[in-house]
Amino acid sequence: MSFADFVDQWTQRPEIFQARRLCNRGNELLIDYIGFYESVTQDFEEICERIGVKAPLPRHNRSVHADYRDLYSDRLKRLVATRLAEDIEFLGYSFDGPTALRQQELQSQGKRAA
Repeated sequence: MSFADFVDQWTQRPEIFQARRLCNRGNELLIDYIGFYESVTQDFEEICERIGVKAPLPRHNRSVHADYRDLYSDRLKRLVATRLAEDIEFLGYSFDGPTALRQQELQSQGKRAA
């Protein structure tokens, strides 16, 4: 299966959508914190601190590869932008990279434990 075929098939699967699972119908976050892959180490540390756990974050299967954006043709970019528009906007992503401000907003809006 080519990467283009994978993206085409994967973006049609309803279980991949995130925004609808993270918010209620009033668009309020239902969770305490959203961690992002781009800041996984810092976000993992934040979550550990919030729940009072000290734990390392192991890293397995590391690989070196080209920038993921190089894998997307213009057609694939349009396809992803259309099919995943809600998640892309909600989570602050673009093909130029994540929007740190939007991600910080989401992290500060999370429900706070009493």
